[in-house]
This record gives sequence, structure tokens and C-alpha cells, in this order.
Amino acid sequence: MGILDRFLPYFAAKICGPSGYWAVLVAGVFALLFIGLTILVQRRFPSQNILEIAPLVFTKPMAVAGNVLFLAIFFIWLIVGVRDASDLVLTYLLVRTPLWVVQIFFLVCIGYIATNGLVAVMRMASFVVLPTLLFRFLMTTFGFQDLALSQLLPVFSVKPLAYLQTGLILTHAFVPLGTVLLIYPQITKMKKLIPVLVGATGGALFLFLITVIGTIGVFGAPLTTHFTWSNLVLIHRISFPFLVLEQVGLLFFDCVVNCFPSCCSILFFINCRWLKTTVCRFKLPPDGWSTIGFSWKLRAVSKECCYR
Repeated sequence: MGILDRFLPYFAAKICGPSGYWAVLVAGVFALLFIGLTILVQRRFPSQNILEIAPLVFTKPMAVAGNVLFLAIFFIWLIVGVRDASDLVLTYLLVRTPLWVVQIFFLVCIGYIATNGLVAVMRMASFVVLPTLLFRFLMTTFGFQDLALSQLLPVFSVKPLAYLQTGLILTHAFVPLGTVLLIYPQITKMKKLIPVLVGATGGALFLFLITVIGTIGVFGAPLTTHFTWSNLVLIHRISFPFLVLEQVGLLFFDCVVNCFPSCCSILFFINCRWLKTTVCRFKLPPDGWSTIGFSWKLRAVSKECCYR
């Protein structure tokens, strides 16, 4: 979503050094394995999602506990995203604004978008996300201006187990893929599911890979670990003489922040819907606003999880 991948260059450089880009590829392999598992589950239970399958495979207490854990992972992941986005806004835009004001702003935006239903949210996201991703790809590519291949050597700087460990850590960037396990029974054109999943994962993997390569290649592994938002620092180094692009870093920041509520609203809507209908089984406010209440209660958790 452009927010939670900020830690990719940090962990890749800290654990694997100059060859941290291999860890991104390992994370991509794990994501593809998850897609394969999702396809197998869909073929075995075509009309039931993962929450409905759990009681058929496990006992009822184990199924309820597993479903709560599955949804809790998404909620915590998304709340940390809101916390990170708020931190980004405070750092680069609204320096003197209280943290809680920015968080409420994001949560209200996400809740308002989610109340319009999944179809409206998906249409808005398709309008906002694709141009933003294209712009981000271009800006990351332009950031290769000062790349030095010597910063990426040696090609293998740590033991294979370190790449595996870092790859497992970096798989958090692919957590949104898990929502497919909740919505695939509602997909009408199942033949397009596999190409869409593989294409989206491949595109995200390529974007993550060039971000890590560009960051380590420009700053070096030791310096990369000193930046909180290393990808934004990389964009700020872009220089186009005689062109009106001196504020390209701020433009990149605006695009990422504008994309974030749209993506979050999709994931919040899906998870809150299944939390209400499958797990909790009691009346809650409309999906978007129940999401706001639930996420605001987890604000303290996100505040602690955000700091290294």
C-alpha cells in the first residue's frame, strides 16, 4: 500500500547487507506459495471462505480461535499502517499537529469510504491506485540516478539461512493477499482469479525489489539502516536540471498518502464485515463505522508496534 513497505530496505540491509535484494525474492516465493495454497482451498471449497471452512476441519472452539486470530492479524497490520501513515504526515507535512488528530482524520476517511460498500470502494481504488503505482514506479526508477553497482556487492554476503529469515520478515508486505481467502466465493469470473493474483503479486514484488535495490545501491547497506523512510529519501535525491520538478519528493508523498485510505478501506470493509457476520454474531454499527471504533481501540497497540 505504499506505507508498510517502508521497512523492506531497512530489514533487507540490516540482516543481509548489500545483497538484501535476495530476501525480497525469497518473500516473493513465499507469496507465490500462499497463492498456490489459496487456489487449492478454492478448488476444494468453491462456495465457502476460510472462516466458513474452519468449523468443517477443526472443532468449534479451535475454529473460532483460528478465525479470530486470522482477522486480528489483518486488523493489527492495518492499524499499524494507519499509525505509520500518521507518522509520515507528521514528519513531512503537519509537524505541529497532534498525532491523535491525524489518526482520527485517516480513520474517518477510511470509514466514510467503506460505508459506500465494496463495489464503490473498488471503483474508487481502481481510479486512484493504478496511477499512483505507475507514478511511484517512475519515481523509484528515476531514483537510480546515483546508483553504484559496487554498493550491491558482494552478490551473496550472508548465509542462505539469513536470506530465508529475512524473507519471512518481509512477507508482511504481502499480507493483503490473505483477503482473497475471504472473498473468493463472491468472485463471479473464477478463471481470472489466478492471472489477477499472480499479476498483482508479481507487480508488487517488482516494485519492492527495485525499491530495495535502489535504496541500497544509492546509499549503501550501512546508511540505509539509518533512514526511517529510506524510499522517500531516495526520491528526494532525484534531480532534473531546468525542469520544474524540485518538489518531486513532496508530490510522491502526496500520491502515497492519497492512495493509502482507498486501499485501507477495502481491507477494513472486508475484515470488519466478516468479523461481524461470522465471528462476533451480534449487532454492530455499519461496517465502516464499526471499523473505526474497533481500530481506535487498537490505537495503543499500533503505537507500540510501530517503533523499532
